[in-house]
Amino acid sequence: MNYESSPIELSRNEIEIFKLLDNALVHNDLKGQVSIMAAGSWVRDKLLKKPNSKMNLVFDTDRKDINSASLASMIKEYELFENDNLFS
Repeated sequence: MNYESSPIELSRNEIEIFKLLDNALVHNDLKGQVSIMAAGSWVRDKLLKKPNSKMNLVFDTDRKDINSASLASMIKEYELFENDNLFS
């Protein structure tokens, strides 16, 4: 997805967060099987063009082997993998 052309104005950090999440799903072969979405007051404030630095994330999947802890672990492992590759 091209986050830079999103109809909602995203900060550079927000773009990087969404890219990290998307790339983590691809890296773990979960693209299309797991959806991660922003929720809550962050979405409301973005639509109202108000600042909000607290982003809530929710996910949806039909896979029984994925819960919030396992998904968070996969994302963290991907982030460490990417950071290791930046300096290799």
